[in-house]
Order: sequence, then structure tokens, then C-alpha cells
Amino acid sequence: MSPYRFAPARGWLIVVGLMVACLVGLAIPFWPLWLDPQLVLSFNDGNIERTLSPIFSYPGSLTRVWNDHFFFGRGESGMGISGWSLLETVLGPHAYRRHSPVLAMMAVCLATYWTCRQMARSRAAASVAAVFAAFCGWTATASLSGLVGRPLSLAWAMLAVGLLERTARRGGGPISQLLGHVLAGAAVGLAVSEIADVGAFFALAVAAWWLLATRSWTELWPRRWRQGLLIGVLVATSAVVAGHTLHKMVSTELAVSIAEDRSSEESWDWATQWSLPAVETWSLIVPDFHGASSRSETSPYWGKLGRTPSLDEGGTSGWRHFKLNGYGVGTVAALLALFLFVEARRRDGPLPAPERRRALVALGLVTVSLMLAWGRFFVAYRALHALPYLDGIRNPEKWLGPMSLFLAVAVAYAVDLAIDRGRDLGLRWGRRLDVACLLLAILCVFALGWVPPADGLTPEAHAQAARAARVATLGALAVLGALAFGWRLLRRVPEGRRPAAVAWGLGTVLSAQLVLAVGPYVETTDYAYLRGPSPLGEALDTLGPPGRLKLLPPRDGVLNNWRQTYLASRALPLFDPISIRAMPGEEQRLFDALQSRPLDLWRIAGIRWFLCTPEALAELLQLDGDFVVRGQRPAAEWDPRLAEGSSGGVLRAPGQGQRTISLVEWRGADAPLQLAPTWRQVEDSETADAALLTRFRDPAFPVDGEPIVHVPAGFEPPVAEDAAPTLEILDESPTRLEVATQGAGMLVRASRFDRRWRVTLDGEDTPLLRANLLFQAVAVPPGEHRIVFEFAPHQGLFIGSILSRLALLALAWIWLRRTAPRSAPSPLAMEAP
Repeated sequence: MSPYRFAPARGWLIVVGLMVACLVGLAIPFWPLWLDPQLVLSFNDGNIERTLSPIFSYPGSLTRVWNDHFFFGRGESGMGISGWSLLETVLGPHAYRRHSPVLAMMAVCLATYWTCRQMARSRAAASVAAVFAAFCGWTATASLSGLVGRPLSLAWAMLAVGLLERTARRGGGPISQLLGHVLAGAAVGLAVSEIADVGAFFALAVAAWWLLATRSWTELWPRRWRQGLLIGVLVATSAVVAGHTLHKMVSTELAVSIAEDRSSEESWDWATQWSLPAVETWSLIVPDFHGASSRSETSPYWGKLGRTPSLDEGGTSGWRHFKLNGYGVGTVAALLALFLFVEARRRDGPLPAPERRRALVALGLVTVSLMLAWGRFFVAYRALHALPYLDGIRNPEKWLGPMSLFLAVAVAYAVDLAIDRGRDLGLRWGRRLDVACLLLAILCVFALGWVPPADGLTPEAHAQAARAARVATLGALAVLGALAFGWRLLRRVPEGRRPAAVAWGLGTVLSAQLVLAVGPYVETTDYAYLRGPSPLGEALDTLGPPGRLKLLPPRDGVLNNWRQTYLASRALPLFDPISIRAMPGEEQRLFDALQSRPLDLWRIAGIRWFLCTPEALAELLQLDGDFVVRGQRPAAEWDPRLAEGSSGGVLRAPGQGQRTISLVEWRGADAPLQLAPTWRQVEDSETADAALLTRFRDPAFPVDGEPIVHVPAGFEPPVAEDAAPTLEILDESPTRLEVATQGAGMLVRASRFDRRWRVTLDGEDTPLLRANLLFQAVAVPPGEHRIVFEFAPHQGLFIGSILSRLALLALAWIWLRRTAPRSAPSPLAMEAP
């Protein structure tokens, strides 16, 4: 039976079995989560807590997002196009934090199985590869940390590889070939839509596979127009489908900051900080030998990932290290890759020439991706960093995604070869396996004496890191022993059942090691307190006059946790420039100009409320302003989770719950929305902005009072009236504001100027102006009017949304089709009895 044709029952039973395997495999580390329905996974930073905000409610978040929680608002151009954001909005924040990792792992599992079947791999080999792809570090630990887009990008890229394989093996006419490449390009585009920079790496890897594996060597330079057309279609389709998110990669705040404010060497240090040290490749074979993550108590990270070069050179600034998720592939996968390399090098081996080439290309891409993940520890990475746009992508460790993808392909080929070798149990291969296991065992014995460095670790963390490294090494030794013993035990299995025994044995040992490595990443928390009464929640819900809220200092552990929870859940307009990774240049220049005049900056930004630590409160009260303390409690009284000994506590530093946190009102702030009867006008140009910034630096330049409005040439101001203008807010949400006005003036709104905001005056479009360099303004003529502000992302979002959904439907149609290919399967892909 052809391996491409799904048997009506067996094919779907295997698919269902793979899903069940994902759930069963995660039952052990997920056990606390299943026991308590109130618990959710403790995702990292803003990757999930922001979904507590009503901004990310379904279905509005599918088409538009204006997150006013961050500094002056930040447009996200819609969050529902990618798979992870669609899960966010459809499942809701609570269910997403509980179930999205399992769903992502299932998606990777099914995509890998289907792709390996298109490569003529047996069901047994495809199943082992699928389980590996689902439980490898890139998939499992990234999703547990909140980076669900990473495994979903892998799933889309895997489908793209499968579609290219299906197209290459089935042959067909020009229309069939064209459709196959269009769908492959669509899958690449969806991978980019998940996470732009990670998707870009996957796109390059998929393109390399298409050129090197599915094309014959003579077709690298196409001789006919049809082949050239297919290349163009593949590139164009992926670019169009992902076009609505590609701009995030080339114009992110970080990339802008690097281009404007950093030298080329500083850009290099920034972009390569998360480079995997070559010596830590050992942690891929022995998962998390160097520690699981920086936030893990049972297996703290002690390597050099995330370490700044200045610190390596003896500097005093920068992070010692930082690692969020793991990348382990396990000892079995490493041995299978070595086994495949030895077999594929033999021209007279069992692999036919096309399959041999595919196996070598997969191993080659694994090797290249791994070396690129070394980043600044790999001499050739500077050449890649010098390419356009790629210098704005951070973290070379993201190349471990393509490495995991093609290692799964290599595992499928290696398992089929192992099944073939298991039929006759040749003594030569048994000895080679013993030698490989013995060499790895010797390395493990040496690793047992490898004591982690103590720099930056407390004595307790250092002892725990050494203990975790020894446990990981002993686990790898147990795996090696199981492989060597299992090969000998295989002789007692009847010859007809040996292929199934090989597949089950390899899959069981492989998955067991990877599932146990997932344990340190399963951290749970309970956000039920956000829905119940609490002193802090009640205080935030009953704030008096409207205005923005500022945290002092913004990076304090207690306040930053509240920013991600209490403040996000209420979508409060937060003034917190430190909370975002980098600011656009004009905003940074305004802060630099007013750094000696903080009250002026806070006044025009509408900052009325402050949450302060005792030290920050003392500095605040020294300023010449009308500050009134509205509430003052120990942190543990504001938030009961911070009480010492509380099981739900989020802080590990002792004593922080006893610090007094104050809620302060400043009466000198401007209203965040005001209809000013008078204002000052300046030309809307870069020259005028530069002159205005220079004037801002003069302490005598007045900032309060009349707003400064940037107007285009030929602007006609509204005619003033004798009576003071008035306004009334009729409706307000993060993406929409409706007000009624009486009288002429300039309506000034302390929300960041963005041309994607559409403003209508009595139903007719009216220009959106800039006020005070950064904010929004609208000229209001005399009389009674109704003005509506509405955030409207660019049209490309909707085009990309439609194309993405068409691509999803097309890929689902391909998945459901169960037709046989026109080419014969590989002899090594015969079904196991």
C-alpha cells in the first residue's frame, strides 16, 4: 500500500493517537494545572497578561488594536491574523493560558506527521518524528513560556515543506505545479505572520529546502519559463500573504532605535546578545544541562545566553545571563542524526539517490542553522548580520527553530533506516551503536564533574544548578543504556514484529527524556484575584478625575507586576516609557528635552495619578507641585498575594510585601481631553519640530496653558466665540471616542498621534492634527458638533487577513484530500506489519 494513501480507519487512528500522545505526555508535568481549574500557566511578561485587557476582546481584536495601556498608546494593526493571537481572542485569556501550549504542540505534531508522509516515510517513522517535533524544546518550552507563535511558525513552515514535497513527487501539469507552489508560499506567509523575525528565518530555510532538496541539481538555473514562473510564484505568494506583518520586522521600535541611536558595533552587540555559546550545544543533547531558565528554581540557568559582550570583557554593566525557554532535542535524536549521516554518505547504501539527497540536505540545514544560532560565537554570522533588514533582528538563538524543523525530518529518515537495520540485526551496526553510546557516555561522565560557575548565583541557586546538571547527565546515561540494552533485547522479538518494536522503542525513550525536560518550565499562577475584590483593584476602579497613571519607579518588581495584571485588566491609560523596549526617535528627543522639567512633561501628557515606592514618593513630594496622597498601605495589604508565606505570592525577595506603596494624585495635570479656546500654531514640518525641541530645552519656555498645534500650510483656524467651549464624552473605548462639543476651539487629546486614527466631524472626515509634538488634535468650528475618533488600521491588514484565511482553507482542503501520488514510494517506506 502506498504510504501516501491514508487507510480509512488506520490513518485517522494514528492522527488521533498522536493527539492523545501529546496529552498523555504532558500529564505528568501538567498535573498541578489539571487538578486546579483556577490555575493558569505563568507566561512571561506581556506575552499573555495583556490579553486580560478588554482591548483584546473578540472579535474586535481581529481587525484593530490600539493599546493605550502602554506609553501614549501603540497601534498593533490587528492581532487576530496569526494563529496565536486568534487563539488568544477566541479562547479568552484564562483558557488561552491553560490550553494554548497543548494546542500548539498538537499543531506541530500533526503538521510533522503529514509532511513526513509526503516524503514517503512510513507511518511508524512519521509518528516518531511527529512526537519529537511536539516535545522538542523549541515547541514545548517556548509555548509554556507564552511564545506560542514560535511552535506555530514551525507548524506552518513544516506544512510548506510538505506541500513542496507533495508537489515534487506527484508531478502533474503546470496548473497543478503552480497550485502546489502557491499553497507552499501561503504557508510560508502564515509562518511569517506568527512572528515576523522567526518566520523570516523559517522562510529562508524552506527556500533552501526547495532549491536543494526538491529540485534536481540541473534545475537550479531554470531553463524554461515555467520553472522561473514557479520560483516567482513561491516568492510572491509568501510575500503577499505575509505582507501585512512584514512591516513589523523592518520597522519595529527596536530596529528604529538601533538605526537612529546606535553605532554599527552597538547594533552588533544588541542583535547578537542572545547567541548560543558553542559549548552549550551540549545542552541540546543533554536537555538543559546548563539549566532550564533564569526564572526556574529547580533548574536555574547558569550559561552565557543573553550575556552582554561588555560583561565578558570585564565590564560592570549588562546582564549576567538570561534564558527563558529551552531548546533540547535529546540524546536519541542526536544519535539518530549521526546514524543517518553515516548511512546517507554511502552511495551504495539502502537510500535511493533522491532520498539520499533529501536526507543530506536535511542534515546540512540542521548543521547550518545550529552554527547560525551560535551568533557572535560563529565567525561567519557577521556576514548575515550585514544583510539588509537582518541587522534589525535580535537573538540568533531563533535559528534553532529551523534546526528543530529539519532535525524532525532527519529523525523520520533515520527511524526508517533503523527499522530496515532492525529486520536482520546486523552485528556491525550493533557494534557501531555500542561505540556511539560509549563515546557519549564518556562525555557524560566528564560532564558530571563540570561544576557551574558561581558568578551571579546565590549559594543556594549554585547548589541547585549543579544538582540539576547532574540529574540531566544521569538521565542521558540512562537513555544510552536503554538504547544499548534495547538493541540486544530486539533479538528476542520475532522478525515480523521488529519494525514496530524499533519504532515504539525509539519513540518511547525519545519522548520520555524530552517530556521530563519540560517539567521545570511548567510554572503556574492564579489570576482569580483580578476578578475578585482587592484593595488595589477597588482603588484603581474608583480613581477620581480622569488622567494617566505613572509608576515610580517603573521597573520596581511589585509595581511592574501590577502593570502586567491589575493595570492591564482595566485598560488604564498608563504613562510608562520604560515599560516598552524602545521609543521612536521623536518621543525620545522630547523626553531628553524635558528631562530637567518632569512636571511640564507630565502636565501635557495628562499624568494625574502615581503609584510610588517610599523612595520615589520622597522625591515626588520635593517637586514644586500640588501632590496629595490618596492611599498608603504596605504592598501586602494592597495585594494579599504579596504576604509573606502566601502560596500565591509572586515575589521571592523577602520583605518586599512590607514596603509601603502610595497612591498619589497630582492636581496640576491637564485633562487628557480638553477643548482649548486658544492655542499656539507652528508649521507641521521637521524643521519646525527641531526648533520647537530646542525651545523646550529652555527652562523659561512655557509649556503649560495653551497647547502647541502643528498645522499644514493653508490651515484656516476656526473662528473664536465669546463663550467658553464645552465638551461631553458620549462613548469611550480603547479604539473609539465619541464626544459632543459646543463652541469653537482646538480639541486636544493626550493620546499618541497616529495617522491610522480616523476622525469624523458630524459624520464627515476631518483632518487629524498633531499637538505638543506627540498628541492628537482636531479643529472644532463654532456651533454644536459630534466628533468621533476611531482607530482604523491600514487597508493592507484586511487584504492580508482575507489572504491568510483563504490560505488556511486551502491548506485544510489539502489535508483532507486522500489521493495517491503518481510516483512510487521509497523502498524504505514500506509499512510495518
